[in-house]
Amino acid sequence: MTVTHIEDKRKALNDAIDTSLTNEVLVHIPIEPVPKGRPRITVRGGYARAYTPAKTAQFEAAAATFIRSYWRALDPMVGPVAMEITVCRSRPKRLCRKKDPDGAIPCDTKPDIDNFVKAILDASEKAQVFANGDQQVWQLTVMKMWAPKGQSGFTLVKYTYQK
Repeated sequence: MTVTHIEDKRKALNDAIDTSLTNEVLVHIPIEPVPKGRPRITVRGGYARAYTPAKTAQFEAAAATFIRSYWRALDPMVGPVAMEITVCRSRPKRLCRKKDPDGAIPCDTKPDIDNFVKAILDASEKAQVFANGDQQVWQLTVMKMWAPKGQSGFTLVKYTYQK
């Protein structure tokens, strides 16, 4: 199967989706994105307890606050949800030279992109955006970028759902 054949099928599927029944919400989270950390485990009184690392928990709580502020008057989404996530990390000094482009550029370093997605999905759940949890997400488009020169990190999330 060729790439153009796959692209043709994808285009046909996208054309078949009725966009007149959809609603979009764009959320800007103006804090440095933090990937979901591995769960930590402690043992107290003979019982193991797993918890989310503090840095991840703080990011998820702050992101949930921003998401909730955009979602004030809206009910939780019911049904399938498509999401577009753009994670822009603060640019390191090694990429701030004169010869480097001014705009956002792709980021191909660690941490992995899926860990950022997990943190955003968990923050969305904490903000009570989904009626039935993040299992409602049927399409996910994600980009991990270095922020434009002079800007700090941020995240853009676009939710597309049926009215």
